[in-house]
Amino acid sequence: SIAQVYGATLHSGDSVVVKVLRPGIRQAVMADIHLMSAVAHYVTRRLSQGTQLKLPDLVEELSHSLHDELDLICEAANASTFKRLFPHEKPLKVPDIYWDYTTHEVMVMSRIAGVRVTDLAQLKSRGVALDKLAVLGLELFFEQVFEKGFFHADMHGGNVFVNVDTPDDPSFICVDFGIMGSL
Repeated sequence: SIAQVYGATLHSGDSVVVKVLRPGIRQAVMADIHLMSAVAHYVTRRLSQGTQLKLPDLVEELSHSLHDELDLICEAANASTFKRLFPHEKPLKVPDIYWDYTTHEVMVMSRIAGVRVTDLAQLKSRGVALDKLAVLGLELFFEQVFEKGFFHADMHGGNVFVNVDTPDDPSFICVDFGIMGSL
């Protein structure tokens, strides 16, 4: 993980989540990318089919993605854009960004409670309509990709939660907007 996440309370009383880049992570990632680039160029020169692999291009793409992920202002902007595309009346919640406290290495956002989408036992025990949740998940994914053209590209169990306040009408909560896609 490139960052650590902490719960906190602001002086205003707002419950927030603070995401902080790990110390020295930018330098470590850049050193790894430099090494991968050197290996990619070496393999390209040494293998008879090395140019077909296009490894330097792959490393360059990875470098761009990691550069964005290492800038929490970029992630905060992604979250704000995503939130604007999915307003509150939609069944997808996105934390608010506290811009006054957000920098390239620290991001502060509102805390939204939910159950991990992968915790089926907890979702079932809370009476969440899993069939509705599955249909909603597909609808939201297709809306992100095909209608909005801006989508969460890192949707795993640690980044997607379910709001269980209304089990018969479930909604999703997304966090971690470091890797986004666009069409």
